[in-house]
Amino acid sequence: MRQLLARMARVATVVRPMLWGLYMYAPEPLAHELKALHGFINDVVACSAQGPLDAGAIRTRGVRHALTDFVRTGDESGDLQPPSPATST
Repeated sequence: MRQLLARMARVATVVRPMLWGLYMYAPEPLAHELKALHGFINDVVACSAQGPLDAGAIRTRGVRHALTDFVRTGDESGDLQPPSPATST
């Protein structure tokens, strides 16, 4: 059974391995969001190894990983503003 779960975790997004060795079933929308967040984190960590990242670079990576609901834009004062309704879905 454990081998089947491990294989499902490798080939599907709906079964996710947990740190303590168990597996979690994630409904498809949640599984896609977890996959996007995981990809975003890996991308940011890999790029930060090359040097400091500014907010724009992090925003770009968020958009690349389809995290547009979480991406915020900064105004000239540096304050974060939520995305406009026209750009969020």
